[in-house]
Amino acid sequence: MKAVKDTVKLFRLNHRPGKIVLLSLLALDVILICDVSWLVILLFTSWSWYEFFGRVVPMVVMVLILNVYCYSIFGAHLTLSREGITLWEQSQTFFLPWKSITMIQGAEDKLLIILEEPATFTNSLREGKLQLKAVIKRSLLNRLLYRLAKLSESNIQRQWLYVNARGYLRQRQARASWQEYMQKYGSHIRMIDMSELGESVVPKADVE
Repeated sequence: MKAVKDTVKLFRLNHRPGKIVLLSLLALDVILICDVSWLVILLFTSWSWYEFFGRVVPMVVMVLILNVYCYSIFGAHLTLSREGITLWEQSQTFFLPWKSITMIQGAEDKLLIILEEPATFTNSLREGKLQLKAVIKRSLLNRLLYRLAKLSESNIQRQWLYVNARGYLRQRQARASWQEYMQKYGSHIRMIDMSELGESVVPKADVE
């Protein structure tokens, strides 16, 4: 069998048009910075604060939202490495070492990953990668909500994870990479084709 690459990054959408979109946003950001700088100069000469907050601030907010939205779409990726699987999306980000995965149920690229040990929530994936432990990264909004509710994220664990892998495994090369890594590092993982069985096996409780 041919050698497997150390790391393969699979993007949810075709990365080439994604790069074009992101570069276009970068150019728009540069134009926006120049424009805002000029408007700030005008503010101290003839403009009023009402015109500044009425015209400049909404424009800046719209561009920032557009940047975050486009990056979350075109930047979403699934990384396969000899250590494990890393997923980065707007809705969820996690790292799962191969040894922590016991079963993968799939149907039409919708994967349900069952873990041997529950994944813990964290603010960074770095610790999980260093210790080879399954971890889930919480978004900034979720961390804020948990802090306001005075809940401890360290007490929350999850035994299974759902991944809509249709975009990541759409291309033939991506499917081939997935199969290579499964054979090389995930040979111990039990694979179940749910399109044939029609019923999912999910742990009853995923929160402790």
